[in-house]
Amino acid sequence: MNTEIREAIESDAIDLRKYVAQLFLENLSTLYKKDEVPSIEAQEKFINQILNAPNSTLLLAVNDSGIIGMLDAHGSSHEQKSHRISFGMSVSRENRRKGIGERLVSSLKDWANGNNIRRIELEVFSNNPNAIALYEKAGFVVEGVKKGAVLIEGAEVDIISMA
Repeated sequence: MNTEIREAIESDAIDLRKYVAQLFLENLSTLYKKDEVPSIEAQEKFINQILNAPNSTLLLAVNDSGIIGMLDAHGSSHEQKSHRISFGMSVSRENRRKGIGERLVSSLKDWANGNNIRRIELEVFSNNPNAIALYEKAGFVVEGVKKGAVLIEGAEVDIISMA
């Protein structure tokens, strides 16, 4: 099945909600928890906010079955921070370890090069070694560790800052 990496458009809101609902059901310990699945309207607003924000993008991995991965990158309108973005990423369960995350990160780097972005930052939970390995393979380095920054089922988990 061919997978396309592309920027989101407003009409992706329904499929994006389906994708987020699948992640929600997984109850992953490697992502921040949400109280509920966002509505279609909330997804439309999310997409539009990113598309209209300076130095921001929402990249989707899409194939015949719909959205199978997403990467949202957020920049700042503040002049002194306009050269940097931070991002988060997820891939559907059945598509993990198939190169989708690598393709999303590579597409983000291409997008950044075309949009005068010189610094890409991320935070990843320390209990997610596969993601850490992917980011290191893509050239990201650890810049710091926030010890015990999140609670996962009562246990403190570090957040690793990379750029």
